[in-house]
Amino acid sequence: FAKEALFDYQNRPHKFVDMETGESISINPGEIKSSFKQISEKYMAEFKLKCAQYRIDIFEADINKPFDKVLEAYLTKRNNLY
Repeated sequence: FAKEALFDYQNRPHKFVDMETGESISINPGEIKSSFKQISEKYMAEFKLKCAQYRIDIFEADINKPFDKVLEAYLTKRNNLY
């Protein structure tokens, strides 16, 4: 999660590959980290606002955690809403 959300990569050249298209780009994360975080935070804020407007519940899950733990946390949250 830290890698994607926080763009927590070493300050050296990296190759990033789009998993859907296979396109790749080579960049130094340190050069774009600030912009990436700013754009990502703005996107998530707008996304959460739209979900709230349509009364859509958001549950962020770490895909690196075991499925049963994620499901348990989700069900606990849903149970506390009602």
